[in-house]
Amino acid sequence: MTRPEVRQGFRQVASGGPHRGDGRLGTVRLPAGTTWVEVHCLANPGPPPASRVQVTVGTGLSWSFTCTDGEGGDEGDGVHREATQTDVSTAEEGAVLVEAPPTVQWNASVQVGAPGA
Repeated sequence: MTRPEVRQGFRQVASGGPHRGDGRLGTVRLPAGTTWVEVHCLANPGPPPASRVQVTVGTGLSWSFTCTDGEGGDEGDGVHREATQTDVSTAEEGAVLVEAPPTVQWNASVQVGAPGA
């Protein structure tokens, strides 16, 4: 499974994986501006909600999604790619957590605008 690529004009402040189940990417400092959080995942086949993934960054950003079970994927490789963009109005610091069942393998990346980009 591929790791999320660093977007042009951004720098990676946290990453993790490949990992199965719950994981913590550490504590990150998010400057004011655009932040991207991207997760690539692959779930073993099974009944829902076996493939549900929850991502939390600090206290202000949290979302969940369903990971695919290896059929198709976004690029025909069975891997689900989930990217979320958010605009941070003031600098903040927080933990990055990925909650997933052990049936889900994932890679994750948190990226912020690169200075001078």
